Amino acid sequence: MRAVLDIFQAEAEQVILSLDLLTDDNAYEKAIHFLRSGALNLGLLSLASEAESMRHIPKPRRAAAAQNLKRTLDASFDKLNPFFITAA
Repeated sequence: MRAVLDIFQAEAEQVILSLDLLTDDNAYEKAIHFLRSGALNLGLLSLASEAESMRHIPKPRRAAAAQNLKRTLDASFDKLNPFFITAA
């Protein structure tokens, strides 16, 4: 499970970084869908909710919204990390 989470985290970070650069609304919608559905599949409900709220954000506000989404992603993984600490 840790490997799946690591892959999603890396991909989600890249997608979030690209959100404010996407000028095509269809590409933006696909990016939001990826984030929302991936988060839901992994049980990251706050991230999924935040991604869903970004669906209709106007282009000038996407950069600020993406920063908030990145903070939510980081907070979600900070909460998960204690469950994956292994004893030496």
